[in-house]
Amino acid sequence: MPIKLQKLPAAVRWGLAVLCAAVCGVLWAYYWRVFFGLDNRVSPLVVTLGCAAFLEVCLLAGYCVRRFAKGFAAKGAVCIFLCGLLFAFANPPLQTPDEADHYLRTYAISTGHFDFDASRTYPDDVAYLLEAFPGAWVNAHTSAGVGTDPDTGAEKAYNTAGYALKQYGKDGAVQSMADSFALYLAHDVRDSVPDPVSEPVSFLVIPFLPGAVGMALARLLSFGALGCLYGGRIVNLLAYTLLCALALAKAERYRPAFAAIMLLPMSLFMGASLSYDATLLGCYYLMLALLTRKEWDTRTVGIYTAACIFVNIAKPYLNLLWVLPIFLVAKREWHAKGRRPLWALGGFGGAMAVTLLTEWYGTAFRYNYPIIERQGGMQDPAQWQALCGNFDENIRTLEQLYEVTIVCRDTEIKVNGAEAKAAQAAAVLQSLLQMLETGQPISLQTVRYAAMMVSEGEGQELQALADGGICLTATGKVVRARTVGQKRYVTAIQKNTIVFGIGPAGTGKTYLAVAMAVKAFKQHTVSRIILTRPAVEAGEKLGFLPGDLQNKVDPYLRPLYDALFEMMGAEAFQRNLERGVIEVAPLAYMRGRTLDHAFIILDEAQNTTSEQLKMFLTRLGEDSRMVITGDITQIDLPDKRKCGLLEAMQVLKHVNDIAIQEFTNKDVVRHRLVQDIIRAYETYHHRERKVEK
Repeated sequence: MPIKLQKLPAAVRWGLAVLCAAVCGVLWAYYWRVFFGLDNRVSPLVVTLGCAAFLEVCLLAGYCVRRFAKGFAAKGAVCIFLCGLLFAFANPPLQTPDEADHYLRTYAISTGHFDFDASRTYPDDVAYLLEAFPGAWVNAHTSAGVGTDPDTGAEKAYNTAGYALKQYGKDGAVQSMADSFALYLAHDVRDSVPDPVSEPVSFLVIPFLPGAVGMALARLLSFGALGCLYGGRIVNLLAYTLLCALALAKAERYRPAFAAIMLLPMSLFMGASLSYDATLLGCYYLMLALLTRKEWDTRTVGIYTAACIFVNIAKPYLNLLWVLPIFLVAKREWHAKGRRPLWALGGFGGAMAVTLLTEWYGTAFRYNYPIIERQGGMQDPAQWQALCGNFDENIRTLEQLYEVTIVCRDTEIKVNGAEAKAAQAAAVLQSLLQMLETGQPISLQTVRYAAMMVSEGEGQELQALADGGICLTATGKVVRARTVGQKRYVTAIQKNTIVFGIGPAGTGKTYLAVAMAVKAFKQHTVSRIILTRPAVEAGEKLGFLPGDLQNKVDPYLRPLYDALFEMMGAEAFQRNLERGVIEVAPLAYMRGRTLDHAFIILDEAQNTTSEQLKMFLTRLGEDSRMVITGDITQIDLPDKRKCGLLEAMQVLKHVNDIAIQEFTNKDVVRHRLVQDIIRAYETYHHRERKVEK
């Protein structure tokens, strides 16, 4: 005959429950130890007893809810708070996304600092806490990805969940959370002192107030930095619980579903952490619960509007959409004083007012912060993706260059690190944003160039690149100057009749000259385009090629052909070539001619003799322009022949209406290795010249 549990004495029933809990605790402890490799770190007995005790507490909590809580909302609130306590203490310190930053900001508010000062430091105990738990480093990034180990410098994959119970410590060794606690608790006897902690980039106050209250109480009781962490978490959880209880009390339908959502692990994970997401989620649930009511009185719509305004303090702009559900309330269900459009307008106005007030406050009372706000134009996801790059490669490049941490979150970019380097990284980001606003593409090369200019104190010159571009290619691509040197080159062509573009390969000398020629042709400033270059081989002989002279020189003119094809398209180029308005010919064809109303480009001018270049320059006719490009480090003339380009640079440097623009390796826009190659050759030749002397 089966035994009914209801007929057993209470002591026996409790004994069976304890036994079941102990068995589950043993199984859980075994899994915990084996899965996380803690056999050699934590005593199996300690883990087993801890798991059993935890399950007993859960049983006791369930009994208390059933025995003392009255009403669904009260029972739900007790369950939320008790389950949240589990998350508050089971979740290791600083493991919630961005909790390290939230901890520091909440701590500052708890001490009465409502302003924002990047130079503000924290007590040594706080610095020891952040050093002991590498989660502070993990959550400075995203929840998952590829990063660099903060201790060893080695690249490795990471994710927040993986750091919950084991993490990388010194010298790449795996350490448990027990090791981190031991490291923190033993700071009084350590011989090393951590770097002082400075205030992070975070300009919110009101959403952090519940956690700040908990921290203030912990400080009054002298619980230290770790106690402040858990004090802030508990009071934050209490705020989340109260909002959930209000939501359950106001909901007239789907209350079990609401309770289930509030008890989801992720909800409790965020609600029991030092994050403004706790109150944010509570307000979301409250507004959703109010939408289930059959009648909306003045009090209901007032609570809804207040919650809508609050969420816009923490997450502005996007949360303005919460105004719209007011119009979903049926006319027969509306019993509040005032019409729905007026309440919606009031909610929208209040939300915008607190949003703007928050932004003003964060701007007026912040000091020394290297921060780039993502507002206005950066609301475009495409621009945001362009700034970060594929798989955040642009951001990671800046982090490596300046040894900082860059966090892209919500409406701002946070730059954390040494003050000088963080300021430089922020300046680079500001320059990149200005480029994006004008539609200029951002690549790794652009990032490196901007970083180079800022490091050399020339970052303000990058603003010159933020323009509308030169012209459009046949495919609709905007042709722009991509470096400061290129911008000066384009400006010189616009303002002078003759321009010399001198520099290494890959600086865009020919390409930009062709772009300016096509622009002038389309604007009818000139009536034809003439492209030429000397037929001097770069160490190779092409005389064996079949065909006439034009066929033989075509290989030399290929870079000019390519540039024109891209600017005009193959069909338009061929049509204009046949009409004679575009001429591509070797330099020898220029003798004896007068070139009127033309845009003339001489490419590879370093391979001209003095006589050839003088001949070319004197072909200039009425309403014509000339651009001469060359690389004086790649002269292919026979040794006994004098380079005409070098001579012309000396002879003509003081002549009006003639400009000489010299490019450097910084202006190289090809593969980044091209820049490195040019720099290496320059260093090598410089060393050789020293040896010869």
